[in-house]
Amino acid sequence: MKRKILKWSALGLITLVAVFVAVYFSIAINMKHRIEKRYSFPVESLEVTSDSATLARGKHLSIIKGCQDCHGTDLGGKVMIDDPGLEHWSLQISLRVKAGYRMLTQQRTGSWPYGMV
Repeated sequence: MKRKILKWSALGLITLVAVFVAVYFSIAINMKHRIEKRYSFPVESLEVTSDSATLARGKHLSIIKGCQDCHGTDLGGKVMIDDPGLEHWSLQISLRVKAGYRMLTQQRTGSWPYGMV
């Protein structure tokens, strides 16, 4: 009787492990295909205008979205932390082109690119 119970328990355990292994590999293969999938997007031409209305809208958006808190009033960068004992954080990156692109994308589509808020 013990032998029969042990035999069926071992068979059940082996079946359970085989099912888990099969599910694991099917998920792994599915993820691999999703990661390696290539997408193609049509090339869009972007016209960046620098008229006064667009610049005023960009300044307004940078104020209300809080961009100037970290990047400074001219968006040219700002030193956030300057502690020789710890580290130096500086956001001195020219973001004028990226900010213009994001602003135009937001105006054209109604949403921020890259999930930005």
